[in-house]
Amino acid sequence: QEECKKESGLLKLYRNIKQHSEIPSLNLQLKKLERFLLSNEILNIEQLKSLSKVICNFDMSQNNHGDFVSYKGDCLKSIANKYSLAKHGSYI
Repeated sequence: QEECKKESGLLKLYRNIKQHSEIPSLNLQLKKLERFLLSNEILNIEQLKSLSKVICNFDMSQNNHGDFVSYKGDCLKSIANKYSLAKHGSYI
């Protein structure tokens, strides 16, 4: 029961910070909190999307081998490659 109170507190903190996410200095910290909440299943991806102002969002990082992965460890190499091409004006 104490664990549920902690989780509710973290989720409440996240929602409060998210309201002020336009402040640049909060963005990096907000991403760290999002990753923690997602990886500990306190927040799910649908909740994250509903609180976010974006249509499509991939939170990726690199693992120890340099591969692009999701917060769950899923390989996102294909998405990272497509993003890189689109960013530089090509989709092929």
